[in-house]
Amino acid sequence: MKKGMLKGQRRKLLFTVIFIMILTVSLNMIAFIWFQLRVYHMTFQQEFVDMKQKRILLYGDMENECEKHYSLDRIHPSEMVKAGYICEEGLTQYEKLYFSIMEEKECEPVVLPVQYGGKRGWIRSRTIINGKEKNKKIIGVLENYDEQKEKEAEIEHHLKNINKIQKASQRDFLTGVYNREGLIQNIEKALKEDKNKQGVDAFFILDLDHFKEINDFLGHGTGDQVLQNTAKILDQCFRKEDIVGRLGGDEFVLLIRRIDRIEAVHRMAKKLNESLCNTYEKDGQRIQISASIGIALGQAETESFEKLYEKADEALYEVNYK
Repeated sequence: MKKGMLKGQRRKLLFTVIFIMILTVSLNMIAFIWFQLRVYHMTFQQEFVDMKQKRILLYGDMENECEKHYSLDRIHPSEMVKAGYICEEGLTQYEKLYFSIMEEKECEPVVLPVQYGGKRGWIRSRTIINGKEKNKKIIGVLENYDEQKEKEAEIEHHLKNINKIQKASQRDFLTGVYNREGLIQNIEKALKEDKNKQGVDAFFILDLDHFKEINDFLGHGTGDQVLQNTAKILDQCFRKEDIVGRLGGDEFVLLIRRIDRIEAVHRMAKKLNESLCNTYEKDGQRIQISASIGIALGQAETESFEKLYEKADEALYEVNYK
């Protein structure tokens, strides 16, 4: 190449040339080797960017590599997506990389979904600024990220499974509401979250009246149905952020969060009792179910599940034996 042609051109070791190779898979050059999912150290003798003419000149010292000219327009994000080399989901990250190069800025590592050879893959890339002013160069680093992406997907899958198992371990197998462990953990968490917020938390203990008679005279199958219906009613009566669970037997616990007025607590208890008042019948024998409710208000900053349970249990005792 003549010296006159090089004069005035801005010298950069430009990472963009690597993405140019995505566009030139059919040219049987380095990109072909790269797309075999191997990582190579690519060393170029000289790279020049003529910003005025919007062209890149690349020639290197690797085998079968020859002088190439490329238009900067060909690697514009819109062109790369249009050509199908950069996936839509990776456009934002590719734009970040592309404009960092155009603005001569460093770019933190980005992971890009790409298409090559009819296959989808992943690459991880970044740019590093080396030198200042006229000697400024942009060093590009590119690596195959397929294997790492597969590992990340496996880890995410395992974490989801673990999360499902953990959630399942907190649920009552019969009713689907929280079990004892789930209740304690979630109520303790909610109490901490609600400390500095307006309103008070209302802690309900609920026992089903005549549940023993249901089991004794109508059978355990009907008893299970009563428990399931009760859990369903509790779920429907309260909000998503409220907590519903079964401690065991016919004992249920509720935490109604951030109530503005104390009067609302009594209205809720009355409405709940009315909803739970049902009659069950089998073989001509009828038994009516109702509920006894003990309530404690979580107003102190030091409240815990245990303290609220003790207060609500005392209130429940007074309801049953007053």
